[in-house]
Amino acid sequence: MSIETLEQLFTAVRQDIDQLRDQLREEIKNSINQLREEMADGFKKQNEILKTILNIVGFYDTERKDIKSSLWEHDRRLLKLEKQSV
Repeated sequence: MSIETLEQLFTAVRQDIDQLRDQLREEIKNSINQLREEMADGFKKQNEILKTILNIVGFYDTERKDIKSSLWEHDRRLLKLEKQSV
């Protein structure tokens, strides 16, 4: 083989390696971007679920406070009635 042939082969191999490296970089960038999008979607869904849970807990907390207030009011009335009956 002549030097020119070897140089041509070396140049072709180097070009193929450069092309493969560029393709690999692009595939890695695409994979990273896809993972970022999937993570963002996951966080959005998680936030929606947590907001729903917070709303439910808030509702039950309000109900609990209302019931506690009602019980306190009933206890107060009962004491008043007991005092009147004595």
